[in-house]
Amino acid sequence: MAFKKLKYWFDKDLAEMLADKIGFVHSTFDKKSFVMAIDEKIQI
Repeated sequence: MAFKKLKYWFDKDLAEMLADKIGFVHSTFDKKSFVMAIDEKIQI
């Protein structure tokens, strides 16, 4: 069975979803910075 590499599953949309979930539990979590950092890394 062939598996997709994680880098093909993890994109900006997933980062935004995770940021929302983390932000729900930790109100001081900087969602915008998290998403921006992920977006920069996955475009490389």
